[in-house]
Amino acid sequence: MDIAKDSWYSRWFFWSVEVVSTCANWQEIRKPRDVHYYQTTGTTLCQFMRTTLVWAPFVLLLHTIAYATLIAAVTIVPYRLFGTTYLQVALGAIALAALIRYMPKQLRTAMGPATEEVAIRLHNARIRIEEIHASRVASRQLGFLRLVYEWALAKKRSVCPVIRFN
Repeated sequence: MDIAKDSWYSRWFFWSVEVVSTCANWQEIRKPRDVHYYQTTGTTLCQFMRTTLVWAPFVLLLHTIAYATLIAAVTIVPYRLFGTTYLQVALGAIALAALIRYMPKQLRTAMGPATEEVAIRLHNARIRIEEIHASRVASRQLGFLRLVYEWALAKKRSVCPVIRFN
């Protein structure tokens, strides 16, 4: 089964492989495989679906829980322990840090926008989008729902086909 490298679900799979391999401690179990390995040798349909539909959403859920806990630790816990004054000081410090971090970039763009450079970038982006659209129409790639259907059939037969990325 051949899948285009530039399809959204292929890019989601490659991103998922990177995220899952960085979050898990694979060095103790086996050597981690990077995106280049999967792009050159391919994978199985079961591995593809397991990574995109199970492991990547699971890792994203864990990240969401971690960030929500961090935000609660900065906002709710100080309010409960020390009252509104400490909360205002903590939020002010965070806002000041964000302002210091992002203000120089805003000042650079506000002081002298390079309109010709922006126009050239927009033109190149439009050309690239047209090329991608033309290649997708020409390749007639498999859709994601078709892959899910093939995966269900493969699970029923207990044989997963090999996927190659072209």
